[in-house]
Amino acid sequence: GAAAHDDPDIAPIHDPDLRGLCPALLMTAELDPLRDEGEAYAAALERAGNRVISWRETGLTHGFVHLAPVASVAQEAVDRLVVRVSSLLGEPALRPVSAPAVVADA
Repeated sequence: GAAAHDDPDIAPIHDPDLRGLCPALLMTAELDPLRDEGEAYAAALERAGNRVISWRETGLTHGFVHLAPVASVAQEAVDRLVVRVSSLLGEPALRPVSAPAVVADA
């Protein structure tokens, strides 16, 4: 049977107790039909006392990460994500994904 959209295992925003969860990094896309749900989830996590870093990428659609190889605006958003994840892990990003690799002469 079909999963219920209000099942916390499917849509965690419906969990009655969001307290004590691990920190969350939540990126939404401006033109994503699920954007409002993602942003509501980030707000609910914050209200429950969890650490949340969230932001909206402008001009992008759902699944934009898959467009990174062919769309520079999508690649730049992925680069921002990489920098934020690296920062949270206490590790510098070696280089943005879109930056060309430096190849030494043989």
